[in-house]
Amino acid sequence: MKKTAEQLEAYRIARQELQNTLSGDAEKDCQIYNDLWYLDFMEKGGIISEDGGFLTDSEELIKKVKTRYQNDSMTAWWTKQKNWTVKNGVNGFLDEQIRKWLEEMYLPYIDETQIVGDLACASGQWSFLIAKKAKQVYAFDYSKSMIDFAKDKAEKLNINNIEFVQADAITLKFDRQYDNFMMLGLLTCINNEEEAEHIIRNVYEALKQGARLIVRDSLTKTDYREIFLYNFISGYQAVYRNVECYRELFVRCGFEIESEIALKEEVTDGIEYVNYGAILKKA
Repeated sequence: MKKTAEQLEAYRIARQELQNTLSGDAEKDCQIYNDLWYLDFMEKGGIISEDGGFLTDSEELIKKVKTRYQNDSMTAWWTKQKNWTVKNGVNGFLDEQIRKWLEEMYLPYIDETQIVGDLACASGQWSFLIAKKAKQVYAFDYSKSMIDFAKDKAEKLNINNIEFVQADAITLKFDRQYDNFMMLGLLTCINNEEEAEHIIRNVYEALKQGARLIVRDSLTKTDYREIFLYNFISGYQAVYRNVECYRELFVRCGFEIESEIALKEEVTDGIEYVNYGAILKKA
């Protein structure tokens, strides 16, 4: 993220002032070195939010942040999650927008003869919706606690046509063909573009000809191809790609983009984001 000449000069002055206060006492200088590290991060193109979030368009810079805090963030963060729905992360408006979008644009493609997959199902919020029409739903998520929560909920609701499976999206191998597939919110959590492409290709190969994959992720409306987020307090991390990055990825993996939608727009730390949805068809 480019800095103005005025910002760079301010960082230079601040760095000099901090360095002038170093005493040579390791214990006393600890906070000063910490402040210098933050200053270096911002000077090299980063943004630090009030809630402990680091944002940058540099994958190398965000790797240095994660190394500093020595946290396998997404593994740790998702392992702790249990009942995750869209409402946990954003307000109910987006929740209703996604539901309306699925009901109007995706459910018409599904009938009682079909097998549907749901990758990154979380605690099953959308799996339960799809199960009302599909013959069988196979729902996968990395978090065992969320899978256990979803299984308990399915049992209480007497829903018998969903199989919840704990699995890593990057290493998962599908053992059947699917009539349709969902992947809502996964790619935002996959920092590495090669891994994201591997996941998309894996789903593509598991789909029947003419089948559809519906995706939803947060993307940036800026000119940056990718903006990386790491929160050292919660351990949450994400990558916000721009729409062209996603379009290129989907087409490269063999999909036709049938439709796209902007579900909700927001501004965080001065950066514009949009919750983006797309329906893709296996060509």
